[in-house]
Amino acid sequence: MSSNQTPKVPPTLYQIVDKSGAAHHAAHTEQLWVSNAQSAVFSAPTAGNKVVAFTTGEAYFADLIKEFDAAASEICIAGWQVNWDALLAPGVRLYDVLLRAAKRGVNIYVMPWNDTEPVQTYDDQTRIVLESINALLPNAKGKPAKVHVALCPAFVEFNGGYYSHHQKQVVVDRKIAYVGGIDLAYGRFDDNTYDLRPDAKGRQGLNRYNPGIPRLLDIKSTQNVDPDLMSGVLDKSNTYDDMGNLILPSKANEEIEKIAKGGWQIPYAEAGGMDIAANSASFSSNSTAPATLDPSRQPRMPWQDIHSRVEGPAVSHLLRNFVGRWNCVSKVKLAAAPKPESYPKTGKALVQVLRSASREHCIKENGSKNARGIQTDIYEAMKGLIAKSRRFIYIENQFFVSDFGEIGGPADALSPAAQYIKDGDSGISNTSLRIVRGLSDSEGEDLDRLPQNGILKSLLQRLREAIVDDVKKPKFHVYITVPVHPEGSLYSPSIAVQVYFTMQTLVFGSHSLINGIRRLIKARELKDKKDPSYRRVIDDPANTEYRSVEIEQCNEYVTLLNLRNWGKVGDKYVTEQIYVHSKLMIVDDRFALFGSANINDRSLLGDRDSELAILVSDEDTKRADINGVGSNQPVRVFAHELRKKIWKKLFGVGLPGREAPRIEKAIDEPGSPASWRAIAKLAASNAAAFEQAFAYIPRNFAAHDQEAFASVLATWNSQMRRRAKTKLVGDLNSPIPFHENFWKNVPQPKDPSSLKSIKGFVSALPVHWTRGENIWIRYPTALIVENQHETDEQKNRAAIAVAATNTPANSDQRQG
Repeated sequence: MSSNQTPKVPPTLYQIVDKSGAAHHAAHTEQLWVSNAQSAVFSAPTAGNKVVAFTTGEAYFADLIKEFDAAASEICIAGWQVNWDALLAPGVRLYDVLLRAAKRGVNIYVMPWNDTEPVQTYDDQTRIVLESINALLPNAKGKPAKVHVALCPAFVEFNGGYYSHHQKQVVVDRKIAYVGGIDLAYGRFDDNTYDLRPDAKGRQGLNRYNPGIPRLLDIKSTQNVDPDLMSGVLDKSNTYDDMGNLILPSKANEEIEKIAKGGWQIPYAEAGGMDIAANSASFSSNSTAPATLDPSRQPRMPWQDIHSRVEGPAVSHLLRNFVGRWNCVSKVKLAAAPKPESYPKTGKALVQVLRSASREHCIKENGSKNARGIQTDIYEAMKGLIAKSRRFIYIENQFFVSDFGEIGGPADALSPAAQYIKDGDSGISNTSLRIVRGLSDSEGEDLDRLPQNGILKSLLQRLREAIVDDVKKPKFHVYITVPVHPEGSLYSPSIAVQVYFTMQTLVFGSHSLINGIRRLIKARELKDKKDPSYRRVIDDPANTEYRSVEIEQCNEYVTLLNLRNWGKVGDKYVTEQIYVHSKLMIVDDRFALFGSANINDRSLLGDRDSELAILVSDEDTKRADINGVGSNQPVRVFAHELRKKIWKKLFGVGLPGREAPRIEKAIDEPGSPASWRAIAKLAASNAAAFEQAFAYIPRNFAAHDQEAFASVLATWNSQMRRRAKTKLVGDLNSPIPFHENFWKNVPQPKDPSSLKSIKGFVSALPVHWTRGENIWIRYPTALIVENQHETDEQKNRAAIAVAATNTPANSDQRQG
């Protein structure tokens, strides 16, 4: 620079800070989008979108039927599970609506996950039945097919048979998209009442859904459909006499005729016994198991989920996701999606389409080995939203398994109840687990790897700011709604293990959510006493000073909820959990993130299950007193109204006899301490009523002994001796719903009138359930928790193991 040049001075940027020096963020201007600096992000946010949320399967399916019936050119469907006879409305199957569209000339592309044993999603049967529509179309012979089905595998570099294609989306005419957590599958058709009656609203066959109990009613209808009878060469052959007269129509034609008359798919038998490898042949043969839930005594499992309809520029990205994956697996190629700027702006929502996708998928999709690494967009978005939260976070998720520090409680010998589950001592079929023998020491040295994702750490860091660091002074609260256990029987080792790792994450781990908050409360106490090393109780896993903090003190910072209903089925009072299948996070009634991704490693870490979600920040704003202090705060209409709609549903608002009293204020003011205290009180009251009436449900303390923590098997009595094996201590006091014997004489509440005290559908998570019990039934978790490059021989042996098991760190293989 010459002496007469004036040096350039960088511009001064002014920022508002609080007393501690922390930057102030404007309510509607802060950055929340996932960028390429964080992840090989799938898409940039787009403005001008219209997003409509559905909080019931019934509402979603009604809108979908309307748009399918109006479709002019193209329907695209992707799902973890897509069933041709999924109930979309009373008497209306998915098949019926797609048949109408195909007859109008609409091209239909359906892409279910190509399931792997022992998981059965009926993908092959859906392909057979939906493709049979082509032969029914006017003048079909010689014309191109209108219905195309491509089964999509998980594109991962290791253990491909274990992971899944998990996205749930529909695009109609390249103009309207649907995305969220609801598959076009069995069990999803539900409303605000969570009706337990399995035959309500015309449910038939597999739409009478409850995977945790045996199906006891024989199906004798002549309209039962077995699609496997439509796939073989001989199945398609008619029988004629010597004169050429038809004697016997082909089996395929018989099944097609049953479908046309409104038939429903027959269930198939699942693999039996502990040795999945030995049973895989019989499993693959799809032998039929013609039984369904008995509507005189057995409840269905109700469903809680979130889905949405999107119009505007974001449809481009949602369609691009479908086209990219479809073109990887089908010979029928689809044209690229129009650019976002070609779409009209139909609303005021900013939307970013996010994915979890493996590097292999990105390479296949882009046709280039230079594709950037794995996509962990949804994971980054979750962590970002937690960090940006001010007053509250609402999480509703099918799973909550995260890095919890060190194992809390016994982790050596299995508890007697866990051994009972592992050994199959109940005498009923146990199909979930096979440990592969013969792994070398080097192959087995990392078999017990724990969960890796940091969602829990992010929550505890935000809570630390509220409790210890004085960075953000206002009160802060986390609401979490999860299922009490994964769908299926608690007699399944995989389900028991999932319970173990969920409870480690939420309660028992050294840095679980509860123990993490207890550490923070203790650290605050020490800080207030001027102890200079107060951080030790937070950082040192071996530090036990936090144990002086009562668990109940955590209620000021976190509310843990399950959902449950009761009802009369036939003349029997029964109960069942409402299965939380949502994958939702709402922050401060300003931002909403939802889609297909669970809070576990397999959904979030990218090189595992494929996932799809949207992050919504509405430009349509208002002010509301969400903190209950008489001062209106800025909120965004979409997130605000979505949370209120969900909470009204969970608290039974508008349902005579079930509406929680004086709950409206809590719904309006989620950031108020009075609100979370009222919700916790309601949930605890409901839980106590459920436990009093039904001894067999998960609970804090054993029904037969209030001094003993309840086992994973709720009626387990550690003092009994098993009749079948007298040397073994511990047995069930009474049958549990996974036993057939249970349904021969369904246990009834002593005072059924007490059930009327239950309001809404929320129930407190039993934080002491399984306390002191080791139910971690071991198997080679490292093969599926951490990416490892293996020899072909190792892959073959690992495939047997992982196909037969579920990983605690990455969730149940049937994560749905």
